[in-house]
Amino acid sequence: MKERSRKTGRQILITAIGLAVVLGCLGTSLASAGDVPKRLKREMAFMEDLLSDVLVESPYWLVSSGGPTSAFYLDGFGVILNMQASLVGGSRNFDFGGIKIFGRRLSSHVWDWDDDDDYYYDDDDEDEDEDWDEDKAYSRWSKRRRARAEKCYTRGKEELQEYLLECGDLVEQLGDNDWVAITARLKDHRYFRKIKTSHLMIRAKAGDLRNYASGGMDDDQMMDRMEIEEY
Repeated sequence: MKERSRKTGRQILITAIGLAVVLGCLGTSLASAGDVPKRLKREMAFMEDLLSDVLVESPYWLVSSGGPTSAFYLDGFGVILNMQASLVGGSRNFDFGGIKIFGRRLSSHVWDWDDDDDYYYDDDDEDEDEDWDEDKAYSRWSKRRRARAEKCYTRGKEELQEYLLECGDLVEQLGDNDWVAITARLKDHRYFRKIKTSHLMIRAKAGDLRNYASGGMDDDQMMDRMEIEEY
């Protein structure tokens, strides 16, 4: 049963992202179809703009500036908010001073940090020349880089879930069983290639989102009812 559920979710994801890509190439979207109510179009436009703002300002997702999100309505499914994204680079505030990274020491002072970690290297250590091992140094650096990317991706998904939590008041025109889904094409980052993941979908029922917005569920309950599909 679980395997069938995973296959069904993946088929929906492939269909949703496939439609988003085709519509994007055509420069149009189902949201402009005449049978979509005007109020729903307005809700979709607001959700699209709001998610675009979240992504542009995000410390985790790397997207094109402007309007990186495309929203459209799929009859029988709901609203799909489609995007293409990478992760913010794992290295910040480096000062290599023109010295090769792994051919020799990095530089006299190198800082690399994220929200919780602080790494500091100082080549004034008098024992460094004797202990230097390029392979071990690269291995340590590679593990830290992957750990940062994994944390960035995890927090990026949480940010998208938090966005969905705010959509309860924006989906008045959808039925209770309609989905509000974020579909993402993940690209241009070695972490995604490493974990063999290129597509992400996070979705929630419109009825659940409205129930949460009215106080019928707490954060944990609503988060548990969201579905995440990755492949």
